[in-house]
Order: sequence, then C-alpha cells, then structure tokens
Amino acid sequence: KPPISISNVLNSENMKLCLDVAEKTDDGITVKGWSYIINTDTRNQGKYVRFNFADGTSSDYKAQSYYSNIGDYFKNSRYDYARFVLTVKPEMITSDIVSMQFIIEDNGQYYISTTIPFPEQGE
Repeated sequence: KPPISISNVLNSENMKLCLDVAEKTDDGITVKGWSYIINTDTRNQGKYVRFNFADGTSSDYKAQSYYSNIGDYFKNSRYDYARFVLTVKPEMITSDIVSMQFIIEDNGQYYISTTIPFPEQGE
C-alpha cells in the first residue's frame, strides 16, 4: 500500500514497543515487533511505522496487527493484538532509511514513539 501522512501526533511515555526485525532485502523492507499503550486494549488500535529518510522526508505505512498470546506474558489480555508486521515493496522506498518511529492510533488519537535508528544491514 502507498504511504500515508499522519499529523497531530502526541508523544507518549506510556507507549511500549519491541522491535524484533527491521531488514531491507531485494524484496523490500520488513519490520516486525509489538507495541502498545499501557492499560489500553490493543484489539482495535491502528499500528503504523514512520520511516525517516536520508533526504529529510518521511512516510508513514500502515502495519498489520495480529493476535498472539503476548498478553499471557504480561498477564493482561488487553495486549493480545500488540504484535505487528509491515512489508513495503522496494519501489515504495525512494531514499535510504535513516530511522523509524512507531505510531499507535487509539480512539482517533495518534501516539508516536521516540526515534529508533534503522539497523545497518549485515549487523
């Protein structure tokens, strides 16, 4: 899917995330992990990844949330849909990715994470 532009985002100290995979291959970019806002139900939240590019631009991409039993780990079923995966085709990326941010949409409000460097490939 093409990138979108999300504005009016709030920083959230209550956002938790874990990045499991961030890789660039000939097939495109893949990002996997989990994210949630403390004490909120993840079932209907939107998950997005913002790529910040070397040319100074950025683009937001909608990730796919899915069920996992991560709520068991936290002893809270609200987090069962915290996992996400994003795959972006290579032609959608027009500049080198420098960093990423993660966005959660909850009840019409967008919350953004701190900036995370995009891993150097081959590390």
